[in-house]
Amino acid sequence: MLEDEKIVPTLSDKIKELIEKYRNVVSENEDLRREIVGLKVQNEALNSRLRDAEDDLTMKNLTDEELYKEIEDVLNNERA
Repeated sequence: MLEDEKIVPTLSDKIKELIEKYRNVVSENEDLRREIVGLKVQNEALNSRLRDAEDDLTMKNLTDEELYKEIEDVLNNERA
């Protein structure tokens, strides 16, 4: 009987401890989820800037003849 009285508070304490750990993990998981969303937005913005920089670099690397051809193609497409 005395043993049963010792076990119950111990189990109760363990359950409380597990519930507290669970709540902490849930909270940490939510924080990480928000951080991931923020990082995805940041990543997309950086990808966009990189694409723009690559496009700028491509345009700067065109020779005069290629540049005139690009302009001609754009004008021809607008007329069509």
